[in-house]
Amino acid sequence: MLKYKSEILKIPYKIVGKSIDEKQVSRIDELANQRAEEGWKLITTAVFSGDDAFGCSILITFGKEE
Repeated sequence: MLKYKSEILKIPYKIVGKSIDEKQVSRIDELANQRAEEGWKLITTAVFSGDDAFGCSILITFGKEE
């Protein structure tokens, strides 16, 4: 049976163009790699626009065998 763990990663982005840069992408990689070292596997991701014009949130769900 899988045990699930979900986390929210907030990503700020520019108002003009609303682009995410390499530094922000590396935050996602760092979190995924850190969880992988702990035995978690990436299950799914979902992106949500922010409450304001300055960012978005990424819901990341990991799973591992219990």
